[in-house]
Amino acid sequence: ASFLGDRFGIVTTSKSWEPLLRKGIERLGFANRCAAIRSCDGRVEHAMKMEEELILLSERIIEKDGADLIILGCAGFAGLVNRVSAHLDVPIIEPVCAAYHVCQGLVNQNLSTSKRSLYAIPKFKNIKGMDHSFETAYIRREEKNCDAKLTDEEIDTRPFEADTVGNQNINRLYHDESDGDNT
Repeated sequence: ASFLGDRFGIVTTSKSWEPLLRKGIERLGFANRCAAIRSCDGRVEHAMKMEEELILLSERIIEKDGADLIILGCAGFAGLVNRVSAHLDVPIIEPVCAAYHVCQGLVNQNLSTSKRSLYAIPKFKNIKGMDHSFETAYIRREEKNCDAKLTDEEIDTRPFEADTVGNQNINRLYHDESDGDNT
């Protein structure tokens, strides 16, 4: 939204969403750019029947609250974006479609999350009683030598198969007698 205008407004389906949307906007640091959050008097499952109210609330946010663009605050409004846009002279953002295109742009550029810091693959830890879903990731990492820097191609991302070798790896994980510490 910040690429398309200075102040935005959100139209959602119910007043119950307003505090949640406001908190999210505040946490993202955009509170000073939010002109208003308004809600239709309806339920999510009736979103497609709210076209007229959606247009009226959007016009109100634009004219009275000074919004430069409108964000549709319900995925159920997705089918209305073109019809609502025809009545307004500001950009209308449908978040599901916008998020899809952002992701598509990242894929088209062959980009993914960093492999350092926050999104780094965790190093192997010998933890007694580790949940099975974590065991598989740590076992594969251990077998590849966790101290070495690995490329994505080197890390086995296939689902773990609980076979004899896998069970031996799990036993080794829980009962590693080399250091006497199974914590």
